[in-house]
Amino acid sequence: MRRFARLAILVSICVAIVAPRVLAQSAEDIHQRMTGRPLHTSTSARPANGQPPATPPATAAKPNVVFLIDFTGSMSANEKRVKLEVGKAINELPDGQPFNLIATHADRFAVFATKMVPAGPASRKTAQAFLDKSKVLGGSGQLEKSLQAACAFRPDVFWFITDGDFDGPASTPDVTDQLLKIAAPSKVKINTSLVLASHDVTQGYGRVAIEKLAKSTGGTCFNDAGAPATESDISAPTESKPTDQADLPSIFKTKMDEHPRK
Repeated sequence: MRRFARLAILVSICVAIVAPRVLAQSAEDIHQRMTGRPLHTSTSARPANGQPPATPPATAAKPNVVFLIDFTGSMSANEKRVKLEVGKAINELPDGQPFNLIATHADRFAVFATKMVPAGPASRKTAQAFLDKSKVLGGSGQLEKSLQAACAFRPDVFWFITDGDFDGPASTPDVTDQLLKIAAPSKVKINTSLVLASHDVTQGYGRVAIEKLAKSTGGTCFNDAGAPATESDISAPTESKPTDQADLPSIFKTKMDEHPRK
């Protein structure tokens, strides 16, 4: 009786081990015959080394690029160059790079698009048309509101294109401080260029404002040569040769590695 009992136990164990495999194989055979395809078609099987398949690395999001362009009265001498240089900067953006434009005037400001736009042939063409129809007009009454609109787009690369003259030497420091208060909550880094500012040392308040906007936000103020500005660039500027030829890169750089941080 003990032998029969042991034999029965062994048979039970064998059935428990073998039966699922037989049933699975039978199901595989039946499915193969009926459909002509194997039952198990998953591509997520583990590789030969037993490790789970590697997850492909996530594609890094392209940085948002925003240009806030001062088209107020004091920028009349710079209007042509601004349009040329911003147009070149947009053309230099790689396809798919999100960007936007804001033009600020005395009594209003205009936004190119309600959301970030990927760079491409069509968007570059419409952006250039937006620039072409923007005209210099009056004082600086809409600077604060236009800066708020720019910050709302959460730019990674942000250019405030201005000569730093906010209705004369008396009001420019106060306007500059107000702009910095507006920019602070979004922690946006403002990049500026001295190339549009007056080189007259008696009107150095504009150069001081441009440098302060960048330095106070962690951005970069560039000199006429396209390098980070020095103290002498602010206090004792030297008139540079024009560099607005169409075949030269834009003075408004948009690549992150072109913006050294202090």
